[in-house]
Amino acid sequence: MCVSAEVSFGMAGLLVAGGVFATRKAHETDARYIPLALFPVLVGIQQAMEGFVWTGAEGGAAYLHMAALGYLFFTWLVWPSYVPYMTAWLEPEMGKRKLLLFIAQAGLILGLILYLPNFWQAGWLNIEIINHSVAYQCTHITDSFVSHKWSYGLYLAIIGCSPLLSSYRALKIFGAGLITFVPLTYFFFYYAQVSVLCFFAALMTFYIIYVILEDKCSRKLTKNLAY
Repeated sequence: MCVSAEVSFGMAGLLVAGGVFATRKAHETDARYIPLALFPVLVGIQQAMEGFVWTGAEGGAAYLHMAALGYLFFTWLVWPSYVPYMTAWLEPEMGKRKLLLFIAQAGLILGLILYLPNFWQAGWLNIEIINHSVAYQCTHITDSFVSHKWSYGLYLAIIGCSPLLSSYRALKIFGAGLITFVPLTYFFFYYAQVSVLCFFAALMTFYIIYVILEDKCSRKLTKNLAY
């Protein structure tokens, strides 16, 4: 994420606290929201991992590489599999639900392809601080025949388009927000697009808490999905 370790840890605390509160609210009102409510907690943990990346990079700590792997675990594995899954859990239409669960499986496979090589090969992952942002320079096993542009494009399509498939306007807004940040991060923060994109996505995650607290995906609305 941009700026500093303090900002990363601060955002982590807000997301985890908000996610815990939203999970409690979901448990009391509508259990369908629970996977959605847990998402801010997961993103908060991811932001905390990047806080450790910041402190490790600035202090030359030995845990830097493991902190970066922890951050990328959420980036490459959790986001592309969990976003379509939590969307499917709320989806009232069976056809869309099955499609979203299929996308979640595809996202998990893609995430494994992108993540595991950097876990096995220590030299394939390098971390730098560039223009007040963390730059994760990753090597993928697909690099010999597919450029990063295409693999990242597929990844971003999965996490952004899955909420857009939802029958609920509230989740469509979340997906639209993610899609909006894609060109911004690519053209203005190309040197640290993984970190900056996840920062913007983390900001969008606060909207998820609002959706739960305001019951924007109420069962009552399934009869009128264009609310």
